[in-house]
Amino acid sequence: MDLVKDKIYLDKKIGTESSQFLVEGDIIVPDIKPDMSSILQTHANIITDKIELLHDKLNFIGRLDLNLFYIAKDSDNPIFCINNSIAIDEFINIDGADSEMFTDVKVSINKIDYKMLNDRKINFRAVIDIVANVLQESEYEIVSAIKNIPSSQLLKENLTVNRLIENRSDRFIVKDELNIPSGKPNIREILQTDIDIVSRDIKSGNGKITVNGELLLKTLYKSDSSENIIEIVEHELPFNGVFDVPKAKEFMLADVKLFVQDKYIHIKPNEDGEDRVLDTEIFIGANIKINSQEDFEILSDAYCIDEKLEIIRETVSYSNIICRNKMQSPIKEIIQLDENCPDILQILKINATVNIDDSHIINDKAMVEGIIDIDILYIAKSDESPIYSYKTVLPYRQTLEVRGALPEMEMNIDTTIEHIGFNMLSNNEIDLRILLGFNAEVIKQQQSKIITDIKFSEIDKEILENMPSMVVYIVQNGDRLWDIAKRYNMSIDELKDVNEIEDDVLVGQKLLILKNVTV
Repeated sequence: MDLVKDKIYLDKKIGTESSQFLVEGDIIVPDIKPDMSSILQTHANIITDKIELLHDKLNFIGRLDLNLFYIAKDSDNPIFCINNSIAIDEFINIDGADSEMFTDVKVSINKIDYKMLNDRKINFRAVIDIVANVLQESEYEIVSAIKNIPSSQLLKENLTVNRLIENRSDRFIVKDELNIPSGKPNIREILQTDIDIVSRDIKSGNGKITVNGELLLKTLYKSDSSENIIEIVEHELPFNGVFDVPKAKEFMLADVKLFVQDKYIHIKPNEDGEDRVLDTEIFIGANIKINSQEDFEILSDAYCIDEKLEIIRETVSYSNIICRNKMQSPIKEIIQLDENCPDILQILKINATVNIDDSHIINDKAMVEGIIDIDILYIAKSDESPIYSYKTVLPYRQTLEVRGALPEMEMNIDTTIEHIGFNMLSNNEIDLRILLGFNAEVIKQQQSKIITDIKFSEIDKEILENMPSMVVYIVQNGDRLWDIAKRYNMSIDELKDVNEIEDDVLVGQKLLILKNVTV
């Protein structure tokens, strides 16, 4: 007998490790800027530059970008900005990890504290969370068929697996010259530019991944007017990123997470020599992950009337994606300033950071809840505090549909701020609108037994001789016609003919089994 063998590839979970590390240091006010009176607003972002799997560990290389607004002492220009970047090079231990494996890493800021040591120095302490999942692609040679044995004596089943085809990082550049709208004064100093990635469209096929969308830029700057007005301008910048991924096909599921990796924005004069152009160069990082659902027809059991089969099986473990779902959810809230806050003259910008406190699965649904940290920077109707920052938190709770998900399964979920909108209702009330984005992935750790080899030998003649010439068998719960035929070493067709049946058997049904061997 000849065996027909095929190769299959399964992604096995090696392990999940979570860790924390501390990043701390001092921020020094540059010599060209005045002394600090107080810290007004802070913003921190962690950037991934490189992730490398090594033997039994993972190396994370990135940086912590800090942006800080402060109120200056004795200055006609009350608000100043400091940008700082701190390099990070950390290792976490992952038993069994190796350089040839895949990894999926999530890094986030758990907590960050600032302390003003004096009017020229600020100390910061940031606690960083890192969670890493490691997968190994394993190759197996399985028996898919046996030549010269009737197909009715081969029991087959379908095996569906999700295979990780590609998992890597890349980036592309978006460049443009952005003009300050008419009616806005010239630029004297750029304080900050926030960049949001919106309207993403991802397409996979023909060996390429294409990502289209828009960047929303919000630039806060000091004008060159005698009033030292602080202005904010918004620009929409379309982008198109193309990545060469030779294995990418149209039917595959492409997941591309985009983030702003670097930005260089400089003041440039226009044709009239006025500083009204933002020369913009933005590096967009992309974490690319492509999965392919593959269906196999594998041999699960077999028997032969003329020969004895020794079936060799191996238990394999693998990860399977049960469900993926993306959705957006709006949150609306009326923000009422505290009584001790100065009245609002103009809102400059609103920062929002979303945090997940709890996420779990209830059959076919994912429950997510947490808080959104809100920081509102505004020009105040106050001579004592002309620029003011108001902080508050908003709770949220969301239910996502994740078909096929069960509580014992694993879930990866990301929550992002997709859009922030607001209107001033009064001097101390703000109508705040936030669009949250949710991206959930449910994974089941599965095991299957696969046939890796079959050995053939002669049937023991003594066993055949001792078999009764006739047996009446009563069908038990869970019995299939195929199982009964195998047990009594006869063909399914013969069993059907003797008992004059066409379909499968019923529990309690009596079957006549006739000995049909030649000794």
